[in-house]
Amino acid sequence: MKIPLKIKNFLWFPRRGVTLTKDNLAKRNWQGNQQCYFCHENKTIQHLFFYCRLARMAWATVHASWGISKPRNVSSMFGSRLNGIPKQLKQLVLVGAAALYWSVCLCRNTVIFCNKKSSFLQVIFSTIYWLRTWAILQQPTSQDILVAASLFFLVQVTNDFFTGAHGWRSSFRIDSH
Repeated sequence: MKIPLKIKNFLWFPRRGVTLTKDNLAKRNWQGNQQCYFCHENKTIQHLFFYCRLARMAWATVHASWGISKPRNVSSMFGSRLNGIPKQLKQLVLVGAAALYWSVCLCRNTVIFCNKKSSFLQVIFSTIYWLRTWAILQQPTSQDILVAASLFFLVQVTNDFFTGAHGWRSSFRIDSH
């Protein structure tokens, strides 16, 4: 997978279970509230990237656009879930997953540290931005596929959202609490 080293390092943390989510901070004697800012469940790595309503909506969008199922956990993110995908496309799917992971984290940080409102659409548009940015790092033939996939993703999301598909309008805005 050809992505910036900073992102590869970022992806290493959830795979090792050391992302600084509230449950991991509590293990280090942090006394703060362990609830997720978005849905008030206890915040874990699994919750942040797979079960929070923000992440669930983002993964539903991926599934609607390309039929790629939502991973159940961090290990399935980069493993068995990709069985059956041709090898040349598997690397691009991994780049897409990295862009989505990174975008979820950036959106969460905007809400927490900048006290700004956010929506799952910001996660999607951020993912599209990173896909296009990282396309240049890929082989020339893969660059075109990644850019086309990001364009298709944008069109699919826009179509589904503004036609009211998937019930997204009802949970469009995610506020910090």
